[in-house]
Amino acid sequence: KGPKLAQQTKSRRELTIRIDAPTQMRDVLSLLGFVLSAKVRKKRTKYSYQGMVIALDEVEGLGTFLEVEAQAEANWENEKDRV
Repeated sequence: KGPKLAQQTKSRRELTIRIDAPTQMRDVLSLLGFVLSAKVRKKRTKYSYQGMVIALDEVEGLGTFLEVEAQAEANWENEKDRV
């Protein structure tokens, strides 16, 4: 996971990369010793509100989940009520 970016939040550094060759990526993970543990099918609907991104995930066989992401300013105390 990596270290928390701030004590008041669960924020951690996040990397996002585009994978143009998923089959080869699965091979790389396998060669690194990772083992397939589950396949997940989901439908994601995204909303934007006041600088936040809200994702509504409908996960087959598990249920519906809500994820809220906001870019917190340096002063977390001012931002936490917005979320």
